[in-house]
Amino acid sequence: MSSSDALPGPEPEYANWDFSVEDGEWILPIRRATKRHWQQQVDTSISTGQITPSDAKDRWGHRAEFTPNTGKGWEPLPETLYHVTTAADAVRQEGLKSRSELGEHVGLGGGPSNTISFTSRRETAEGIMSAMREASSVVRGDITSQSLHDEARAGGFWQPEMEQPDTPEGRMETYRTFAAHRESKTGQLDPLFWLPNVRGLANLSHDQIQVVTAKPVTGGHGWRANALDEWRVPTGKSVTVDDE
Repeated sequence: MSSSDALPGPEPEYANWDFSVEDGEWILPIRRATKRHWQQQVDTSISTGQITPSDAKDRWGHRAEFTPNTGKGWEPLPETLYHVTTAADAVRQEGLKSRSELGEHVGLGGGPSNTISFTSRRETAEGIMSAMREASSVVRGDITSQSLHDEARAGGFWQPEMEQPDTPEGRMETYRTFAAHRESKTGQLDPLFWLPNVRGLANLSHDQIQVVTAKPVTGGHGWRANALDEWRVPTGKSVTVDDE
């Protein structure tokens, strides 16, 4: 293990920090940021197989027992995982990164920004890719809101909530309602666009919205989410991306 990969030390303690109320306005954010950085290092060490979850618990206590923002325990990652990316060329060259690492927010918008989501089923990933391309076409007007209304009425799943302003944001709201009720009627996957960057979604190059296949590194761990056979990890270093 190189020095850059060295395990983090004990959790930062601040019991002896003596500061005034006035100083607290700038010191407290530093303390919180320091603890968040330490926790991310711990999570990365476990997820990348540098240390087992049980050894991590012995080393760092309850802070290492549960996965980020979930209260769930760590699990070995499946043998094969699938991720839908909006930047296929960059991912295959540089590997995966979380939204916080990229400083971007283009995609489904679900899950914490310091995690990366996968699915263990290729079919699910293909459905997400198709929906993202479709949503992108809707918000930039290549697929019109009227065509969604027509399809929904013909299919028997039109809803009044689909009536929205003809703007990128309004078209996104129309599509979200359309996709949810289409899934209920036909079974076609609605991947749930939680808080998408609508303008960014409109500007995406569709040939860069692809499914990439990933394999966990030796000892790689993550945790299960609650839908779409989803798994999450705190860093792209937990997996290697196949060069398809």
